[in-house]
Amino acid sequence: MLLMLSQLCDYVNLVAQGNVAVLSQTTLELNKIPSPITIQAPIGLVLTDGANLGELFLKCKAVLGASSYLFQYTTDPLLAEDSWVGVPVTSTSYTFKGLTKGTTYYFRLIAVGAKLQSTASIVVNRVSQ
Repeated sequence: MLLMLSQLCDYVNLVAQGNVAVLSQTTLELNKIPSPITIQAPIGLVLTDGANLGELFLKCKAVLGASSYLFQYTTDPLLAEDSWVGVPVTSTSYTFKGLTKGTTYYFRLIAVGAKLQSTASIVVNRVSQ
């Protein structure tokens, strides 16, 4: 009987996906209200010239809880949300290649957690050599 009750609780938790409103509508007693999992913004961004012309290298400190990172760039000085180009990686550094010489590029880095929570860094910029 205890095994069946445990399986029922697991099923309810799976279906509710952490939604407290759904969980509170069951006849089961809640022993803990799920709290949102947050992730910190990447810090310590360093943007330098790459090894070759048309390359810029961006790195940051590792973010606790991040399972991947989205390195993004744009040439739009207004930083319009639809202008960003992204490259998903699992490391804390990336070399952007094929950039146009003399163009100012703006970069940001998004840390992504295991539950797909995300937080963006500050924006840094540099002229491509």
